[in-house]
Amino acid sequence: MKEQTDFKEAKNFRAKILKAVEDVVEDEAKLQMLREEYLDLGIDELIIGEIITKAKRRSLRKLGLSPEEYSLESRLTAGETKNVEVKKSFNCEDISKTISAFCNSGLGGSIYIGLIEKDKVEDVKLKDSAKLVSNQYYLLGMDTDIDRCRCNLGAHLDRFIDGLNANDLRYFVLRVYGKQVFKITVLKEHAINRLVFYQGAAFKRIDNQNIPMTHREVYERAIGRVNHEPAFSVNFIIESEMSKLILELQGGLRKLHSNEDDYYFPDPHFALLTKFLDWKDERNFIKVVDEKLSDYGAIKLRTSTFALSDNGKYIFLNLDKESARKVNHLHKKIVKTTSNIGWLGWDRSAEPKYKYVPHFSIMKSSKDSLAGTLGRIDSKLADRAFVIKKIQIVREKIEDDDNISFVPVKEITL
Repeated sequence: MKEQTDFKEAKNFRAKILKAVEDVVEDEAKLQMLREEYLDLGIDELIIGEIITKAKRRSLRKLGLSPEEYSLESRLTAGETKNVEVKKSFNCEDISKTISAFCNSGLGGSIYIGLIEKDKVEDVKLKDSAKLVSNQYYLLGMDTDIDRCRCNLGAHLDRFIDGLNANDLRYFVLRVYGKQVFKITVLKEHAINRLVFYQGAAFKRIDNQNIPMTHREVYERAIGRVNHEPAFSVNFIIESEMSKLILELQGGLRKLHSNEDDYYFPDPHFALLTKFLDWKDERNFIKVVDEKLSDYGAIKLRTSTFALSDNGKYIFLNLDKESARKVNHLHKKIVKTTSNIGWLGWDRSAEPKYKYVPHFSIMKSSKDSLAGTLGRIDSKLADRAFVIKKIQIVREKIEDDDNISFVPVKEITL
């Protein structure tokens, strides 16, 4: 008897849920809220899914719609959006731009071909004869061979689009109200972490429009969040023994300063040139620098003494007079060779923030002068001969925690 009572109560509870779902089944937002409410009550997700499916089928029967007709009507209720595009006819160029925008916006989306906005229709006969979908679009259908259209689009994408394979798309032929609508879908999982170019341009989705992305936006998507063009540094690769001595010196200096937040110890490096580039200039910059330096030959240099920067907040290891002359001469050559690529200063400035002086950067203070620290340095690095045999080009990268690192992009043997 108790089992019969429990079954009856469960059946009545299920019927109440079904009725509640039927009341909101045509409103996706309300339906989602109801789904979450039932999940919070501990109702199994599979049971909720079954009830929603049943409610939708009942709604279709009441409206006399096929599943495809119901899907189209409900999808276009809100009109064109960030992830819904409606097109009158098949056009590879327009479709490719939308695919790029769907991917670069990270949302994915669907393109429906074979409908036209009612506000754009002036033909009275069409208004009288065509089916009005979602009270917004007249249904024209597609009379052309959809299989051929799909093949043409695939060939077009293979030729002109980068970052997406035509096989990543999903194609559907919707048979609605006696007409055919061609639906092309970019799945969200294929859009996340993708950067898709069409004929060299990347598009983004703003409302229902495809807008070309700026160079900065493309870089931010590809590399990380930055507020300026990425820095590219051309660095001498230091001999391992010299790098080891610099690291040992920095380790000793760290012990002299308790507040590490106020002091910075850069990785051992020796910069020849720093430039800020648009992402599109990276390949050309690397090519030009490589051609200029690859046959230059090894460079014999010598350090001199440690010194403070003009503001007293950096400690540098400088070169002797002859070595500084050699490096400055090479620096000027590279500046001239790359004069039409990028900028020497941040924020597209033609001039660098600091005048180039060849040196090793040992330590930086964010507030106090380092004059006292300089007087306590005792190192084998002063007046030391060394040879530069290789050069490395590195690119700025913003990490997920917003710290800056530099990624090697090219190594050049002198």
